Amino acid sequence: MEFDILADDKHPGPLVEIQSVFPVAIAGVLCSAVRERQAALLADELADAARRAGWMLAVSFERVEHLSSACLNMLVDLHNRCRHHRGSLVVFGLPEDVRRIIRLTRLDACIPVATDSHHARELLSHAPPSIRAA
Repeated sequence: MEFDILADDKHPGPLVEIQSVFPVAIAGVLCSAVRERQAALLADELADAARRAGWMLAVSFERVEHLSSACLNMLVDLHNRCRHHRGSLVVFGLPEDVRRIIRLTRLDACIPVATDSHHARELLSHAPPSIRAA
């Protein structure tokens, strides 16, 4: 008997809802759990949104209940891509346990964590050149 471990993936469509594109892309993650497979798919969708917005991207995790380490790795890679293109990445709406992990691992030193979309836009629009430069 063969099992498809991804058969219970309830989100067949895009994993990201783009709320705005210029001058800052605000992207909302639509799935409730981001595991390895979703992180790989999200990487492409978020990179495309960032590229279209000049690499200035805010990502909302308000609908997400669980993030795997694969998602955190994807965010670090995306952050590096944004910086390489003289942009910036900000996240918001993270579950409390994920915020704790980000603080403990000191990821918040490189990836700013905003309180909401307004705060994320503010952080991106006032990002100092040292944050926005590669």
